[in-house]
Amino acid sequence: MGYIRGFNFGQIMNQVQEGLRYVFQTKNKWTLPIVGTGQLGAQAVLENLLEPEETVLIPTNGFWSERAADIAKRIG
Repeated sequence: MGYIRGFNFGQIMNQVQEGLRYVFQTKNKWTLPIVGTGQLGAQAVLENLLEPEETVLIPTNGFWSERAADIAKRIG
């Protein structure tokens, strides 16, 4: 087995991206896997959806919703 970023990395990444596009029914070429915690995933979603000065409603009812509200505040 070669290095993770060796010869096969590009082929494997292409296959992963194709699978993600199928699962999420999108043709977006920038569909990428994210390796990290649940908070990283939530932050990635909010960072890509929200623009500064936009209004967002996040009812806080527990740990994750409070974190989502904090992330939204940091975005502006």
